[in-house]
Amino acid sequence: MLFDINKGAYLRKDAQAINRITGLIEQTLDQVEKRFIELEAQQLRVESERVQGNLLRQEKMASLGQLAAGIAHEINNPISFIGSNLQLMQTQVKNLYLFHQNLNKQLAPSNQRLFTLMAETYPCDFLESDFNELFNDCREGVERVSHIVKSLKTYCQANDSNWQLNNVCEGFSLTLKMLENQLKYNCVISEYHADIPDSYCINSELSQVYLNLLLNAVQSMHGHGKIMIRSYAKNNTIFIEVQDNGMGIAPSKINQIFDPFYTTKEVGQGTGLGLSISHAIVKKHQGEIHVKSKVNQGSKFTIALPVLSLPPT
Repeated sequence: MLFDINKGAYLRKDAQAINRITGLIEQTLDQVEKRFIELEAQQLRVESERVQGNLLRQEKMASLGQLAAGIAHEINNPISFIGSNLQLMQTQVKNLYLFHQNLNKQLAPSNQRLFTLMAETYPCDFLESDFNELFNDCREGVERVSHIVKSLKTYCQANDSNWQLNNVCEGFSLTLKMLENQLKYNCVISEYHADIPDSYCINSELSQVYLNLLLNAVQSMHGHGKIMIRSYAKNNTIFIEVQDNGMGIAPSKINQIFDPFYTTKEVGQGTGLGLSISHAIVKKHQGEIHVKSKVNQGSKFTIALPVLSLPPT
């Protein structure tokens, strides 16, 4: 009977130990569950804030797009008038110079001395040389503004969301025109474009990608640099490369450059959205974007876009 009593005592002790362990396990599970709930709620809050932030940015971009389109329209009309008037004025000045020359030839010898005296007092020889150069400079400025206006209108067109069968590299020419002033003082541009097939794309969105890549390339340079733009097709895929000889990206940072709000620039010089937006646009076109970079040697961004015979669904 003593054995049975001891046995019962041991069983009671084991049961108490098991109960304590079970209680600890349940308490731990409760704490883990609460922690998971807290983390999930925190993640939902972060995701909600991110979505709200994206919506606000989209609204701001839409408002800026409308504003830019309106400004482009308002600028386009006076620029057209200025261009037309400059052309007319150049023709009239040319006629005035011809009149000046022919009048001198047709005057009687007795009036030649008076004409020469007046010509010395009111010289007109510059009408042909100086005025032509001035008019050409003015017309070049008007054409430059017109190109910028055209680029703005292209970026802000209301039907930009429509997929069209087009050359995916078409946006480079407009983008380079928009950045002409920044590029000509900072770098030399080299372009090598092979024949590539047309593909369904949204050219205005791809132009935004090219704009972001070119801006990053320019800003990565100290002094005068070089940017090479190259495009070619291989195995039903279009490859677009933008390479610079700037300061490059550190290996520890290269995996983060496509993350939203990540930037290597100083405060106030970048939002960290350019490359993340570019990445999203390329993905929308069912493509990929990669980067190779070496510190103090430069970076090369490569976009690979499949040739789309139909718009993505």
